[in-house]
Amino acid sequence: MAPGAYHHIDGSLYTEGDDAWLVLHNHLYAKFRDDMEDIVPATNLPRFQQMPYAPEPYLEGAYVFKHGGKYFLLHAAWNRSSANPDGSTRYAYDPAGPGRVQYQYDAVVAVADSFEGPYSRRWTAGVGAGHNNFFVDRSGQVWATFFRNPNFGYWSDPSRIADAAVPGVVRVEWTGPEDNRLYVQRRNHGHAIKD
Repeated sequence: MAPGAYHHIDGSLYTEGDDAWLVLHNHLYAKFRDDMEDIVPATNLPRFQQMPYAPEPYLEGAYVFKHGGKYFLLHAAWNRSSANPDGSTRYAYDPAGPGRVQYQYDAVVAVADSFEGPYSRRWTAGVGAGHNNFFVDRSGQVWATFFRNPNFGYWSDPSRIADAAVPGVVRVEWTGPEDNRLYVQRRNHGHAIKD
């Protein structure tokens, strides 16, 4: 790669009918040619229409999933801790910066009526369970893949490190169609909880 060249990480594919798209971080996507040998356009890629955070953090693991006639755009985001003016701890999907410490690696989701958007405000679908792909099994149950990032937060604790940075699959609860929200389910002492 040429020095200073821009590169993308965490690309994924979305298919619908005979069409396929490359989904990239930084809100970009491109449709594949019919032979899947290249994308169109190859430069100046279109961007998903979505409501950014203010300020917008670095988002990874972009993935599009269609369920119930709606499109869900997933990202992995670092929830960062920082200090409020009163000294209390603030947690938010902020960009990296002085006084902001990575805390949890979360899955955030937005919903739209079309692949390109416009997408709704994002919501947190899974705390500490970022970098997701959602899929539906034969019985119609929605599931999510994820991994527990051990760099910071809950999974960085030495007592949990053996369970971190490993792939996982978890059941997802769909509360739509009235609000079209998907939540990753975790088990906490035998009880399912929404993250």
